Amino acid sequence: MSRIKELKNDEKNIINIIDLLSILCVKKTKYVETLMRIIKNEKKHKQHIKEIKKFLNDELNISEEDIKNIPEDHLLFYHTFMENMIGIDDLKSFQRFCEYNEKNLIPKNDLSTYKNFSQIKSSISLAEIKEYEKELEGQIVVLFKDEEWLILKPLTHQSSKKYGSNTKWCTASEDAPQYFEDYSRNGMLIYIINMKTGKKTAVHKLLRNNSVTYWSQLDKKIEQSETNLPFHIINVLQKSLKENISNNSLLNKKTTVNHQSTVRKRIKFRNNDHTDMTNSPIKIKR
Repeated sequence: MSRIKELKNDEKNIINIIDLLSILCVKKTKYVETLMRIIKNEKKHKQHIKEIKKFLNDELNISEEDIKNIPEDHLLFYHTFMENMIGIDDLKSFQRFCEYNEKNLIPKNDLSTYKNFSQIKSSISLAEIKEYEKELEGQIVVLFKDEEWLILKPLTHQSSKKYGSNTKWCTASEDAPQYFEDYSRNGMLIYIINMKTGKKTAVHKLLRNNSVTYWSQLDKKIEQSETNLPFHIINVLQKSLKENISNNSLLNKKTTVNHQSTVRKRIKFRNNDHTDMTNSPIKIKR
């Protein structure tokens, strides 16, 4: 017997709609049948089912073929179960977790060790770092990196969102880039990521008064001693905090250097192209 069949046959996993409704109907069949018929004929439910089908297809990428095979009255219970017992956001996160694990991007791939959605989201966050590492290479400054730790300065809102995912930091907010821009323009913003556990700490130095603040993943201000960071990571951090250049200034500097490099390459290419043309023998048709 396959594992999926075992799960299906486990009584703890079976939900019977009739059993649930019979509790409301003094456990008599005639009332259960009447209630089921009314549910199926309710116009508001029919409209709701259309919305559910569209939602499952658009938001959760469930194919129309799979949706078609689910009875309409089951769809109502299905959607209610997902929305109230799981939560749509957690469900989407779990889908992404499955996709990343199939790509071998989840470092902790023993599925039996996961107990809650927080652990799932931490693994997703680490997978995203692997997936977007090359894409975001020019949008960060890496201060330290080994198998366990990554310390970086995000230079753009996009890199801040990716490396700050699974946190409550306003600088990693999807819809409010102004917070990142403010912190980035007025000071130094540093993210410290444990690549094994997914734990993240943010550090900000306000340049106008050199004040340094530490922030937990839940966006709560904490003391340095509460970060529980190892000594060598604190050492790297302290050296970095001695600098007095904002993330925004680093981005402008990096952009200028990249632009100058591109210009030099173009000039070199043109000069080489010109040299090749002048040194090539000219054939004259007679």
